[in-house]
Amino acid sequence: MNWRDLSVSACATHHECDGQPAYFERFDEVLKFHAPGLAPVKLGEKAWHVKPDGQAAYACRFIRTFGYYEGFAAVQTMDGWHHIRPDGSDAYPEQYDWCGNFQCGRCTVRLRDGRYRHVRSDGSFAYPETWRYAGDYKDGFCVIQSDAGLCTHLDLNGKPLHGNWFIDLDVFHKGFARARDGDGWMHVDLRGVPAYTRRFAAVEPFYNGQARVERLDGGLEVINEQGQRLVELRPARRSEFAALSGDMVGDWRTKTISVASNTRPLLVLIGALGTGKTTLAKALHACTGMRFASIDGERTVHGDGSTSGEMRAWAALLGKIEQGACDAVEFSGSGPLVWHVQQAIRNARRSYRVVWVRSPLEICLDRVQARKTAVPYPFSAEALEKTTRELHARLEREMADETYWKFHYVTHIDGLRPIEDQIADVISFVSRPKPGEL
Repeated sequence: MNWRDLSVSACATHHECDGQPAYFERFDEVLKFHAPGLAPVKLGEKAWHVKPDGQAAYACRFIRTFGYYEGFAAVQTMDGWHHIRPDGSDAYPEQYDWCGNFQCGRCTVRLRDGRYRHVRSDGSFAYPETWRYAGDYKDGFCVIQSDAGLCTHLDLNGKPLHGNWFIDLDVFHKGFARARDGDGWMHVDLRGVPAYTRRFAAVEPFYNGQARVERLDGGLEVINEQGQRLVELRPARRSEFAALSGDMVGDWRTKTISVASNTRPLLVLIGALGTGKTTLAKALHACTGMRFASIDGERTVHGDGSTSGEMRAWAALLGKIEQGACDAVEFSGSGPLVWHVQQAIRNARRSYRVVWVRSPLEICLDRVQARKTAVPYPFSAEALEKTTRELHARLEREMADETYWKFHYVTHIDGLRPIEDQIADVISFVSRPKPGEL
């Protein structure tokens, strides 16, 4: 009997050939056959592999067994996880917290400390580094995730393929990999370069030069490798966030809160450089029509990189706050000028809500370095990375102090979440009365 002709029965207790049982034995669970013609089975608390006739392939028993890949099968024992050969012997002496399947002569394993890396079939490490996560190899490349939460591709020796990092990433298929940056999903080539400029809510791998994608507006379409629409599968639909925001827009524009003067609360967006504050502010403007002002915007108009230019920019921003010329204000939320912003809001006799937009430091650094619009900061471009690092760390420390924004309603949101989710959370948050407010 050829093992390739066997399939798992509907009840998953045995294997069949043309709908007929291949053997008399019955198990609690069976998995499909893999080369060299062995299948994992489990009965009670014991697991092993069987041949096509249902007989055990070896004498030893395990807690769990899985299929053979490249001649090795992952098994779980009381001491941990490792791989065995077809005769049941250990492929190497090490035991891991978990291990995957061999692909391209490499296998991902999780170490006892929770870190991930790849091993060769003899158990030796494929490279010296460890990662927060490491996936299977395919066609000579794998995806790993760094401690900053970013992903990139490695070759078989653990070397970066292109050096570009993404929020989420997939292995290559037909020369392209699914990837996600701060604006959404797209496809990237072997250089780690986006194949097109569009971004989507979701993308599928390319199949014969075409891929099914979901747009940010909820519509579905089929695109080619240049990102051009070929077929419309579903028109744009009103998303849950749009319905929510639509209900809230009128409330946002007309609701009054009794705090000396009847004005709606001012939204204060804070966060380190590159967290995504401006992107969120612009999306809120498009969604609700709210007016927003930012220190970077004022720097662009009034600043020149000098100390006096910086003061002009801040004076313009504080003036807009006091005059009620904005519905939202965006700045880092840290440093000596925080008090001046708070004082300007008090002078305007406005209630306000603070939304702290948080993103991992490495994401912030990537976004800052990728900016195409030059902002006349009062520090040199060479110091931009240092400033970003210091601001990110300082804000984390300051916001841990509950008195830093004393007497005010504060929340934080994940700057890596889809922008639709961020908008819905912000609108809901700002529209909730603060305890003690009417």
